[in-house]
This record gives sequence, structure tokens and C-alpha cells, in this order.
Amino acid sequence: MVAWLWILYLIPVTLLFHNFWKMQGMEQQENFGHFLSNLGLMGGLLFVSTFGAGAYSVDAARAKKLESHICSGPGLPGPGQLLKEDL
Repeated sequence: MVAWLWILYLIPVTLLFHNFWKMQGMEQQENFGHFLSNLGLMGGLLFVSTFGAGAYSVDAARAKKLESHICSGPGLPGPGQLLKEDL
């Protein structure tokens, strides 16, 4: 959801403030670089909004930490440990 808000914000900002097609010389080159940078940001945000943050996200790390605390009580194996029945 937040990624979509950023994309919607970046569209008018990119078109209004980095309109390199109306400029000349070095100013045009600088704004073209900023324009492409914003397009790259929008592409990355679109990727995250489509596929999610993945295994390296803060949410995944919190879930893994919570799972390790729940599974490591007295008499319970910790994460990655086998039960005697599994052997």
C-alpha cells in the first residue's frame, strides 16, 4: 500500500520537476539523470508492491525471531533441532 502511494507521488514530481525535454545543455543532462533515477525508484516500488518485501524484510525477521522464542520453551527443541522421534 505504501509503495503505491510513493509511486503516485513520484509520477507528477518526475514529470513536473525533471522535464528535461524543455531544457538545454548541462541542465538537461542533470535532469535526465534525475528523471531516470525516479523511474528506477518507481520500478523498484512496483516490484515490492507486486511481490512483497521477501525473506529479508523486517516483518520476516520479526516472525522468525518470534517463532524461535515460541519453539524454544522447556522440553521443546529450538529452531533447527531434531526431536528424538525424528532420528
